[in-house]
Parts: sequence; C-alpha cells; structure tokens
Amino acid sequence: MKNINVKDLCIVVLESPYDSLILKDARKIFSNMINTKLRGYKSYHEDGVMPVDTTDFIATHLIIANKNNPFEEIYMSYKSCSYQTCEKYNIPFPFMAILKNYAHKDCYEKMSQTMEECRFKNEDLSYDTGWTINPDIKGDKELQIILKEMVTTFVTNHHPQYNVPHWVTLGICKVKTDQMFLKMGLDEISSNAVFQHPFLHKTAARAVISMYNQYTDYVFDTAKKYQSLWDNRITISGTSINQNIKIAA
Repeated sequence: MKNINVKDLCIVVLESPYDSLILKDARKIFSNMINTKLRGYKSYHEDGVMPVDTTDFIATHLIIANKNNPFEEIYMSYKSCSYQTCEKYNIPFPFMAILKNYAHKDCYEKMSQTMEECRFKNEDLSYDTGWTINPDIKGDKELQIILKEMVTTFVTNHHPQYNVPHWVTLGICKVKTDQMFLKMGLDEISSNAVFQHPFLHKTAARAVISMYNQYTDYVFDTAKKYQSLWDNRITISGTSINQNIKIAA
C-alpha cells in the first residue's frame, strides 16, 4: 500500500447498522469494517480473540477511510455504544458486565455509582471500544501517527454533538492505548483500574473514563489539525447518506 497523507483521508460515521443496512453502501462499509477489525486484532492478539458482538449493529462506528474509496478502503475504526441505546434494544451495557465479572470490586462499585448518577440526571454514557488500525499500513509510521491523533478530533466532536457527555473505554497496556487515553485527560475509574481483559486472552487493560468531555490542551490543540475532515464527514444514518447535503437515499 502506497504512503497515505491527510489529503487522502475522509471520515465516515456509520450510525446504527440495525437501521442503515438497508443501504447498499452501508452494507459495503460495514462488511469491510468488520473484515478490517478482524484482521487488525489477529495481527496483534492470539487466534480466538473476537472483536465484534451484538453491539456492532446498534453502535455508532467512527471510521477513517480513503476519500476516493471510502466504503471499501478503511484505515482505522472504533465504535461508540451508549448506555441509553443498549437500554432501547434490551442489550446489557457491555462495559459494566466486564467490570462486574473481571475487574477489581471497587472499580465496578465506583462505575455503578457513576451510572446511577447518569440515570438520575438523564445523561448518557458510551463505551468506546474495538479500536482497530488496518494491518496493511503497519509500515507507514507517519500515517499511524495521524490516525492516532485523529482520535482527538472524534472525541471533541462526536460525543458533544451526539449528546453523550461521558464515555468509558479500556486502554490496552500491550499496545499503550491506555497511555494515550491518560495523555488525553481521561481518569482511571479507581485506584485498581488495571485488570486482565477476558476477551483478549487476559491481556492487561486499564479502565478509564471521561466525564463531561474534559480533556487536556493536547487534545484540543491536536483536534484542530483535522477539524475540516470532521466538518466534511460522510454520515450514514437510517436510510440516507449525507456529506453536508444528501447525496443518496
């Protein structure tokens, strides 16, 4: 794969495939995204790791792709699945299930308290997970840096615009995403936030949270570099595909 730079990129937001898979292009990008996710996880983890589940059909997927072939050539993606969406579809919120069964007791208890506060205030909270970089670009270090930096653009735009004031994730120590999240200003959920991730063959993971989208200056400064990509994103929602104006239905 030839070297890629920022001008070759675009952002695609795929909302709730449960609703949007009626569209041919939604089916195309969803299939290619799942394929990229599987190949990406297999390149870093032992065989048997499963990075997809039921929530892939109801989550919002944030994707960085080739602007000339956005539905087929995917470079990075992750999903954001909110608690309120899980409630709507009667699906257990996966983050809490993981903490309850595998994390330290105080980590689960503190997160349970946070969840109760969110319910009381009617504030949503999302679990952002499935972070994947296309293994075909392993040799392009410059592009990998750009993709990781673009996460700042996602979090400063997606959560506020979708009315999700809080989000949680598991930073994987092996690939240092836990350090990336701490640099962004996320906080450990408790003093015992590190545990063995049950679905990644017990790879060490750190449970972190962002409350009210509070970030370090690094995040806001870096996000500005890629803001135009967000402003010109393609959004696939329900039965339409939009890029500023509707281009297909």
